Amino acid sequence: SPVLGSDNRIIALHHFGIGSGSCNGSNMNQGVEIVKVLPYISGYLSMPPAITGVTKVTNPPPLKLKVAGGNFHQGCVIQINGQAVPQTQYVSSTLVKAKGGTALKAMVPKGVPVVVTVVNTDQSLTSNGYTFTR
Repeated sequence: SPVLGSDNRIIALHHFGIGSGSCNGSNMNQGVEIVKVLPYISGYLSMPPAITGVTKVTNPPPLKLKVAGGNFHQGCVIQINGQAVPQTQYVSSTLVKAKGGTALKAMVPKGVPVVVTVVNTDQSLTSNGYTFTR
């Protein structure tokens, strides 16, 4: 069973207890912190990706975007204003890159805010939009 914190978020996974009023020892009611469990079960959960930051990389040219966050899956796609970038490079579950030379530059014009999203194609889940201005 989940153990909820004061903000109703899961903080632990309860895994042992005795149903009578005779629990006297500290080992009679146990749980595991959820941060210790998540790495083992996150692949089974339908959690959307989350973007925490977008930065441009121009050295060496051409323009690339680094998208930082979490829960990125291999095969995910970066979108600019709902359109897939020419190439998404998966680096890790916390970093993906948008590539595409002049086509990417055209999708991210200087001084114009765009909305960046990441789609985990294996689960059809999309991150919240992240506004970025080059």
